[in-house]
Amino acid sequence: MDLSKIKLTSRSKTQETDPLKIFESLTQRGKVETLSGPQQEALKKWHDDLRKNEDVMFSMSTGGGKTLVGLLAAQSLANELRARVLYLCPTNQLVEQTAAQAADCSLKVATYMGGRWVNEASYQTCEHCAVTNYHAAFTGRSRLIDDSVKAIILDDAHVAPSIIRECFTVKIGRTHPAWNPLIAIFADYFLRSPYAARFRRFADPRGKFEEGVLFVPGWFAHNHAVKVAEAITENEGDDPNVRLPLTHLVDHLPKCAIFISHSEINITPTVLPTHALPIFRRGVRRIYLTATLPSRYESIRTLAPNAQIRSLRAARWGLPRNCSFSHMRAKKLIRLATLGR
Repeated sequence: MDLSKIKLTSRSKTQETDPLKIFESLTQRGKVETLSGPQQEALKKWHDDLRKNEDVMFSMSTGGGKTLVGLLAAQSLANELRARVLYLCPTNQLVEQTAAQAADCSLKVATYMGGRWVNEASYQTCEHCAVTNYHAAFTGRSRLIDDSVKAIILDDAHVAPSIIRECFTVKIGRTHPAWNPLIAIFADYFLRSPYAARFRRFADPRGKFEEGVLFVPGWFAHNHAVKVAEAITENEGDDPNVRLPLTHLVDHLPKCAIFISHSEINITPTVLPTHALPIFRRGVRRIYLTATLPSRYESIRTLAPNAQIRSLRAARWGLPRNCSFSHMRAKKLIRLATLGR
C-alpha cells in the first residue's frame, strides 16, 4: 500500500504549538527532567518572534541540547501546519541517536534509512516528523522531497553544503561506459593545450596512477554540454553515482564545472541549484541547527539562496544574547581585513 497517496485530512482537535508546553506535556522524559536555560531561551524566542520566518538558524554549543530543541520545534511545526515535516541528520548513526533521544523523551517520530520506514503512517498523516539522513532527502529521484513537505529541520547544518554537493555531483570512474566517450570530447581541447601530456596519461587506461586534476575550461564545457549529456545518458548504466546526480544536473550541464583526474571525471554545478527543490521554495519553513557558525555566504548559497537566515545563538559567556549572525560575521571579517593590511 502506497501511504504517500493517502489523502490528508485536518485533525479536528487543536494541537499545541508552543514547544515549551509540548515538552511539559511529555509524561516520560527519561533522563531529561527539564530543559536547560539556553534551550528554553532559544525555543521561546523562536516561538514568540520567529516561527513564521522561512529560515532560522539555531547556533548552540556542542552538547548544548540542540537535537532536543530541533525535535520540539519539529513537533510544534507538525501541530501548527498539519503537514509533513522532515528532520535531517548527516548519517544513519545520527538518525538512530536522534530517534533514541526522541523515544527517551516520549516524543514520537518516524524514521527512514536504507529504504526502510519505521512508523511511516504517523509521518504520512502529518502527526509526527520523519527523521532521515541528508542523502535520502537530496539524492536524485528522492521520494521524500515533494510539495507536501512544509517544514524541514537540518541538524548539523554546517556539514550540509558538502553532503548536498556530493548528491549533486556526477562521478564517472575509469571503468564506466561513459568514460571513453567523454575523454574523446575533452581531447579536442586538451590535446592542443599545454596540458596534453598529462591528459594523455590520464586517458591511458594502462598508465600508472598520477596525482593532479585537470579543469575543463568553462567555455568549452558550456559549448559541448549537449555532447557531454549525450555521452552520459547513452552510457548511463546502473551506477547510482551517475544515474541519481544526473537527475539534478541534466538541465544544468552548461553551468557545471568538470574535473578530470587519473581515476574519475567529476561534473558538479558551480552553484548548487537547490532553489529548484520544493523544500527551498517560498512557503516552506526551514530550521538550521549547528554548533559551528559556517560561512554566511556558503550557507545562503547552498541552503537558502533567496532568504535571510535569522540566527539564534544560545547565551554564552563573552557573547551578547541573540546576537546577529551577520553582525558577528561582519565584525570578524573587518578584523581579518584590518590584520591583513
